[in-house]
Amino acid sequence: MPVEGSAHNRQKKEELLLRLHEAEAVLDAIRNGEVDAVVVRTPVGEKVFTLEGSYHPSCVLVETMNEGACTLAFDGTILFCNSRLCTMLDRPLPEILGEPFLRFVVPSDADAFDAILHKGRQERCSVEIRITTPEEKWIPVIFSCRPLDQDGKEGICAVITDLSEKIRLDETIASGNLAKSIIEQAGEVIVVCNEEGRVIRASQLTNDLLGKSPMGEHFDDVYRLTMGETERLFTVADPLQRRFRRNEEVRLKVAAETILYFLLNAAPLTDDGDRVIGCVVTLTDITYRKEAEKNLQRAREELEQRVAERTLDLARTVRELREKEHMLLQQSRLAAMGEMISNIAHQWRQPLNALGLIIQELPMVLEEGELTPEFLDQSVANAMMLVQHMSSTIDDFRNFFKPDKEKVPFRLSQVVGNAVKLIEASFDNREIEITLHFQDDPTIVGYPNEYSQVILNILNNAKDAVEARGTEKPMVEIRIAALGEKSLLTITDNAGGIPEEIIYKVFDPHFTTKDTQGTGIGLFMAKNIIEKGMNGRVSVRNTGTGAEFTIEV
Repeated sequence: MPVEGSAHNRQKKEELLLRLHEAEAVLDAIRNGEVDAVVVRTPVGEKVFTLEGSYHPSCVLVETMNEGACTLAFDGTILFCNSRLCTMLDRPLPEILGEPFLRFVVPSDADAFDAILHKGRQERCSVEIRITTPEEKWIPVIFSCRPLDQDGKEGICAVITDLSEKIRLDETIASGNLAKSIIEQAGEVIVVCNEEGRVIRASQLTNDLLGKSPMGEHFDDVYRLTMGETERLFTVADPLQRRFRRNEEVRLKVAAETILYFLLNAAPLTDDGDRVIGCVVTLTDITYRKEAEKNLQRAREELEQRVAERTLDLARTVRELREKEHMLLQQSRLAAMGEMISNIAHQWRQPLNALGLIIQELPMVLEEGELTPEFLDQSVANAMMLVQHMSSTIDDFRNFFKPDKEKVPFRLSQVVGNAVKLIEASFDNREIEITLHFQDDPTIVGYPNEYSQVILNILNNAKDAVEARGTEKPMVEIRIAALGEKSLLTITDNAGGIPEEIIYKVFDPHFTTKDTQGTGIGLFMAKNIIEKGMNGRVSVRNTGTGAEFTIEV
């Protein structure tokens, strides 16, 4: 028994000495930098651990790279990775080492990864794939690899480049260029200022108006805008201090004898925190309309003088009157075009503000690190939707000014809807409610565009009436019904009505209740279109709350 025990002890001693020599050999290899990682058996299986002591200058270089880097076994197992890859995958190093890289690849890109892994055993190659984080956030990357054969160790060396920042930057630049193009090509003067009041964006019409670019200049130094009939100057400090300006009439002296007239609108630009970061000022040229109004007034005065002086030559007076009325009708159409341009400005203002907010939001979200591909895609989609809406608005107004050459059948609801669509932004801006009631939807034969002009003239008069009288909760109601074989359309407002002593004059040429602001042509032209052009009838009466115009065709 003692002999057997001694033999057993010697065997155990030899085994311990052998294990000691193996451990010392491993430690020597680690100290000499010959070992980069070790495999350790754990309760959940084998794990690969890198050794900090193995770091040499090339490892330090890899750790400082902006790209992710790793070495893989031929089967895709991660043997080593730098801290940048850990950051990209949002996982600690122990959860990455010893795992197949395929685990971190988006499933739909697995085939592409397998192909590049196989190819990377033989040559340099790269592919664009997506990797995922524990929160299932997808990151687009370029996976570049090459074969690795160092000191008899075979594997694959890979570099992973994050494309997220580049994609976001490209899309942000594209959105900014789109907004810049829209502003530069706008059909009116549009000026965007920063919080100091200096011009940072301007439409091409601004350069044409000033004869130079206003970029970088203070708005008040470039635009000396006189407000209304006073000598008070508009200042960009108003919108920067949240004082809105809506449809203010201003004058700009551009030469010794040349004065231009504009409708000014100014509003602040704010960030997500409601802090004012600038403002937008738009100027709609109404010089043509003002000149037309002056010409109309001048023509009226000349006619009255000639009638007084030439009472004996009645025939000649009638002939001259008809010629002047024709001229007034032509000038009235030009004035109507000016109104339409103002309506276009109202239709575009909200989409432009919304588009500016979308563009301003992108760099702030990017700075906060919350700019995701989904958010960016939605922002671009919203911007394109606004652009398409603005383009559609231009088409609507362009079609409106095409004169009808012959009578055609048309549905009354469609023509009324088109007319309301052109003016609803102006009504919304003034908080005037407009409602439609279709008891029937008759089809009539006539000139649809001219019929729309009649509706717009009456709606504009209703808008001016409720504004002039300061009506609380202003509203306009449109009703459509069939009256036998005829159509019946009524437009009613709540502005208090027309004084009984002048209501019978409202369809006379030159008659107006708007002092110097009116031409007296709108309702006269409406009566001619309906009664002479379409064999219908136009009338007006007072209700309990306002005026009601009736059109029968």
